[in-house]
Amino acid sequence: MRKLNIALITLGHQKEPIDINYLCGWQSNIFTITHRGAKPYTPDATGSNWEYPDSQMRKLVAPVKDADITVALVSAPIERNYYSRRLGNNIVVYSIHEMAHILSTANFRIEQFLLRNIYQITVYFHVLDGKVGKSDEVSWSHHDIRGCLFDMNSQKSDILYSMHQPILCEACRTRVGGTQIDPNFLLTLNSELKRIRRKLYFRIVDWVKVHPLYSLLITAIFGVSLNLIASIIFEKLKRVWPLLG
Repeated sequence: MRKLNIALITLGHQKEPIDINYLCGWQSNIFTITHRGAKPYTPDATGSNWEYPDSQMRKLVAPVKDADITVALVSAPIERNYYSRRLGNNIVVYSIHEMAHILSTANFRIEQFLLRNIYQITVYFHVLDGKVGKSDEVSWSHHDIRGCLFDMNSQKSDILYSMHQPILCEACRTRVGGTQIDPNFLLTLNSELKRIRRKLYFRIVDWVKVHPLYSLLITAIFGVSLNLIASIIFEKLKRVWPLLG
């Protein structure tokens, strides 16, 4: 399975810090990400709600010649206030407008949001014979929220359900499996998606919220165990240093 070359460019001022090194250093057998430059200034948006429509984005973003997919990142809203738009010519635009706040309140990183969506477009690339298509031409999105890469997410916050270890739902796996695709792709995809998850601390907090009684029991057992261990250590020390008694 050939690794795809993902070219990342940034458009305009980034309101939220993006760890480009984290993205470019992501270990994957499906793709590699390289930062291919930035446009620090962009013209005013021509949309009626100060958003960048697809037609304007196509003038701002050109496909990187030696890349399989060109990904542009912008802080401003884009057409229909979506968080992603596929423009054709294997160009995809991601907007973190409103997304940065949604992600941070749920303890996810913007970089995880981008990786989750890059994995989605690699599926399009493989099943559409080396293309990712335009947003208005092809879509696998389903209305039902399943924690899947292809959840529609009609409300931006719905993406949170597919941010922690996202999956391909059974229907999407069947659809992908019905195409002429490398047999290792789905196994590799499933393995790598498991690495997109909250940090350990927040996973523990989530577990405690779901299992409050178990967490109290564990805390009690842990506290008693510490007291017993401390008492044993103290008694042993008393034998060595009688003055402690």
